[in-house]
Amino acid sequence: MTTQLKKTRHKRGGPAITRQLARLRAENARLRAELRTLKRTRGNFSKGPLSGPAMPVPDTDGYYPAEETLDVIVARQIIQRRQAAGWTQAELAERAGVRQETISRVESGKHAPNVSTVDKLDRALKQGGA
Repeated sequence: MTTQLKKTRHKRGGPAITRQLARLRAENARLRAELRTLKRTRGNFSKGPLSGPAMPVPDTDGYYPAEETLDVIVARQIIQRRQAAGWTQAELAERAGVRQETISRVESGKHAPNVSTVDKLDRALKQGGA
């Protein structure tokens, strides 16, 4: 009787929980793949070791916090592309139409840029060939 009761309780969360769990697992797999890529390419930078903010500390199961990890990944990609273009933060800020302080905050990995800012940075970096 208790076994049947437990099964019934488990089914109550049903599709919503299953979808959320599937979404979280997919996000986790994507982040792990991105982390593997970053670790593999770490030694391939011509200007020395990977510059930028450090990855957040994983939890006891080895999982990285998603939001903080994404902030660091975005920061590292912007730094890498800006350096590939040979620009300073001030030059990127001027070309993208944002303040230099914004570039500094984004590249620190502690502040997540909004979509509009990422769009401006991406357009400027693409025009610069990075």
